Amino acid sequence: MSLVGVGQVHAEDLTYTQNFQNDTTTLSGKSTATSMYFTKMDYWNVKKATFNFNYQVSQLADKTTSDITLSMNGVKFYSFRPEHKSGFQSKAVEIPLELLQGTNKLEIKGQILNKKDAKNYDLAQTPANWLTIKSGTNMNFKYEVKDPENTLRSFYDHFSGEDTIANQHSKIVTPDQPIKAELAAGMTALTGISHATTTNNNQISVVQNTNMDATKGDYILYVAKYDNLPKALKQEISEKDVEKRAVIKTHYTKKGDYLIVTAKTDGLLKKASQFFANPELMQQTNKSTEMISYLTNTFMSKVQDRGKYQLTNVIDKIKGAGHHETNYLVTLPNDRTNADGSEVKLHFRYSKNLNFKRSLVTVYVNDTTLGSKKLTAAKANGDEVTLEVPKGTSLGNSFEVRVAFDLEMKDQEISDNSETPWAEVDTNSEMKVKSEKSNDLLFTNYPTIFMKNQTYNNLAVVIPKN
Repeated sequence: MSLVGVGQVHAEDLTYTQNFQNDTTTLSGKSTATSMYFTKMDYWNVKKATFNFNYQVSQLADKTTSDITLSMNGVKFYSFRPEHKSGFQSKAVEIPLELLQGTNKLEIKGQILNKKDAKNYDLAQTPANWLTIKSGTNMNFKYEVKDPENTLRSFYDHFSGEDTIANQHSKIVTPDQPIKAELAAGMTALTGISHATTTNNNQISVVQNTNMDATKGDYILYVAKYDNLPKALKQEISEKDVEKRAVIKTHYTKKGDYLIVTAKTDGLLKKASQFFANPELMQQTNKSTEMISYLTNTFMSKVQDRGKYQLTNVIDKIKGAGHHETNYLVTLPNDRTNADGSEVKLHFRYSKNLNFKRSLVTVYVNDTTLGSKKLTAAKANGDEVTLEVPKGTSLGNSFEVRVAFDLEMKDQEISDNSETPWAEVDTNSEMKVKSEKSNDLLFTNYPTIFMKNQTYNNLAVVIPKN
């Protein structure tokens, strides 16, 4: 058995493009801002990160006074002026690597001004002050993959990674002519990583041994009864270890990295596959081998569908006059979809130096406007608004809540170059979602049709006799 040292990386440089989940969106106002979120895998050694920005500004915007500024995780790092041309423009901006975290917030601020004469700016907000961000705006990474550590947790992180799945390097393998218990165990394991699969990604393949075609860079979950394991994998686990228990064990080779899930009985093989299907357990297991007995608690703590989803776990603060947007992704359990009766409850604060006749907050779900509320000096230290999602609005099980602040200052006569005024979205802001079970038997819903509240439902596999 060959073990891979901690911190080693594959020499080959890889690329991965992560698209933002935004439709083409227009931000209106002389000063606008919006946020986008993306993830950097922990096992990446990033060499280069590029923000590919597709945008368009108003044809009436003055290109010598209008500008766009980018911030990463609260740190400004790049500003530029739109080019003198109509239509959509593209801008590739390299991100300073030291600003990258696991989960990242990229903020786009645009100051779109119309020039009145040689001395003054026309700062009146009109329909001609706008910035449009086109769908397809994305992050591109050039990186090396850090070899997995010799733990279940590290293998699981690689196996369920977005790039691993998109590049079809994740595989679930059973023996040739698998028995029902092996098929059921393989499908149970598949449900555990369904959170990493979307309709935009390739699905994880479940294949038989003959069709495995393992190569370096593959992460292979091999599910089999002990007597049906290939010789090379069987010799990694002693028969004594599986007499009364199931075994989950890492095995790294030059032709792919394996996680072996095996047992002598159908019941213990099922228990081991349930352990793998539990992300909480897999991400907590910092050892190379796990022994599973009938007493091992393998079930996920079921998500109680109380329908409350916190929008942000930290106070989300925006600064500057004009139109600003901040976005929050809400994801329901895999087998649920929204129903009538959902609402957003927003708690927020804002500065007192506003023109309260022209300042307001507006809440959207995807592109549906829920409503607006005027800001007032009396409630600047603690305001709230509850807005209902219109009846008949279909959102699916993943959607975006967008909060837009229009912050107008008193007697502003110059371009916006300050960080006041400000507004904050508080951590007790939430969306209450009424949901119902989604039972559509579509291939695009696979494997979530096997799920119930983010855990696997009762699962049986039926195969013909011949």
